[in-house]
Amino acid sequence: MGDQKKDIPPSFQPSQPRQRPSASDAKPARSRHTTRGRRHDVERRSIKTGAAQPNNSDRQAHDQRTPRQRVGRREDSPSPAQSRSQYSNRSQRQQPPPSYAPRQRGQAQSHGQPVRRQLHGAYIPARSTEPFAEQGSYPVPTKGRDGGGSEQVFAPAAPRPRRRRRPLRRAAIVLVILLILVLAWPVGLLWWASSKINHVEALSDSAATPGTTYLLSGSDERDGDYSVNDGTEGRRSDTIILLHKASNGQTSLVSLPRDTWTEIPGYGHSKLNASYAWGGEKLLVESVENLTGLHVDHFVEVGMGGFTRIVDAVDGVELCLDYAVDDPSSNLTWPGGCHHADGDTALAFARMRYADPEGDIGRAARQRQVMSAVLDNALSGDTIINPIRQVRVAGSGAAAVTTDPDTSAYDLGKIALGVRKASKDGLMGAPPISNLGLPTAAGLAVELDPDKIDDFFARLREGALTPTDFEKNQ
Repeated sequence: MGDQKKDIPPSFQPSQPRQRPSASDAKPARSRHTTRGRRHDVERRSIKTGAAQPNNSDRQAHDQRTPRQRVGRREDSPSPAQSRSQYSNRSQRQQPPPSYAPRQRGQAQSHGQPVRRQLHGAYIPARSTEPFAEQGSYPVPTKGRDGGGSEQVFAPAAPRPRRRRRPLRRAAIVLVILLILVLAWPVGLLWWASSKINHVEALSDSAATPGTTYLLSGSDERDGDYSVNDGTEGRRSDTIILLHKASNGQTSLVSLPRDTWTEIPGYGHSKLNASYAWGGEKLLVESVENLTGLHVDHFVEVGMGGFTRIVDAVDGVELCLDYAVDDPSSNLTWPGGCHHADGDTALAFARMRYADPEGDIGRAARQRQVMSAVLDNALSGDTIINPIRQVRVAGSGAAAVTTDPDTSAYDLGKIALGVRKASKDGLMGAPPISNLGLPTAAGLAVELDPDKIDDFFARLREGALTPTDFEKNQ
């Protein structure tokens, strides 16, 4: 009896240890992602083997998820690959390429430096995986840990690159601006000055001659504020200067005495300045052309009032006269020597003739001296570097002159440079004179040397004069 084994009920029999299934026989834990994972596996295998892929009806038969489940999986739920991997040997898993290596969640920072994460084959600095953890972050879709599904990583916005300092570029910009100002300022100044010039029809229809000829006239304005009571009626031209630039570049300045005895077209012989009183600027131009044989290209007239304003605009001029003068007719009181003269004094200095022993010849020389002094101050460095003075000089000079319609402020600048060049080369003076007191019906006149005058004006046209030609006539 004792040796006989009693039957033990099955419920009390010792349980046998369950054997763990192998990786090949184990079934993966089912989840709501299994169907989609299987479908993806089937598609991948079909692509590799070339088998036919399941159609839409097969996919719908296997996809038993609810619409809410088909929206997407939660980030904390395992993927199909993760469910299968718990029964597989991890050492035998095929490692993905480095460009698709899975990103480890919650990876700590090392030594205070941000961990660099791999995004689509490129590395970006990872600051936080929490949504909107930092201002300026934005969601970036990435691959899942196992290559399936999707996940959002809030990558920080790229920092604004620091602007590199480029001193050469700034210097070039400043240089371009200065160049524009340097070029635009003279153009604007000339345009503004040209708008202030008064114009009059003065040129004739005579045939053109080689070179460029300017006729400069100084009117006494006897009906204006600067009239002189010397018994002369009407307008007179106290100053008649011919500036000629020959074809070879030679520039000469010739002072024609106002009392030069010559033929006035339509009136016969008389003093040269009478043409201005009888026929104005046009008749004066025709008379000078008839005397010299040169065609006048530009006419410029300066009145007494304008002359004083020009001298004052350049802050006066330095004038020299060897002897003392006290002339009531010109209102000039001058101690001998060199003195600084303002506009009124310079005007009296240029007009005085009765107290001058040389008469019109001496007065013409003083007029050229005043003209040269005014131009030297107007073209000096103080004027070039001072825009305010440039405006004052250009405005005073343009408002003081009357020209023909074809003469602009640019031509006035050429006249100034021409006078300065003639003075520097010594090619300025009077034409050959044979008699300073020629008796005529109009009073004493100046007679030009009939034996030399034609050759003198011919050489003037050709640009063949020398300083010696003017020294004989001083």
